Amino acid sequence: MNKLLHVFTDKRAKDYQDVKKFVSTQFVDFGFLKEKEVVEMFKTRRKKRKAGEE
Repeated sequence: MNKLLHVFTDKRAKDYQDVKKFVSTQFVDFGFLKEKEVVEMFKTRRKKRKAGEE
């Protein structure tokens, strides 16, 4: 799964959204991951701003 996240880096792209939908439904149904783990996997980290930026 981590390989897919490295390949599909544009989170707004259709391919990324398709992977996200598939993983979040199927992996939970099959018992590979828990719902909380899926949420953590696809969580977007915010970049810290520099002091002078607004």
